[in-house]
Amino acid sequence: MSIEESILYRRSIRDYSSEPITLMELLMILWAAQGITNTQYRFRASSSAGATYPLELYVVIGEKKF
Repeated sequence: MSIEESILYRRSIRDYSSEPITLMELLMILWAAQGITNTQYRFRASSSAGATYPLELYVVIGEKKF
């Protein structure tokens, strides 16, 4: 799929499933956000001005308590 097609078909979802995501799905989300794509130069999957990578990721696991 081209980048143009990806943008064309992108949709936000507001009605979420109650099914948990798999560990592999979580790992892919985390890698896409901050994964290392080149170990020699420590390039990341996401860009950052000045290579500062200010993004912090937190994963919360557990049951909803309302």
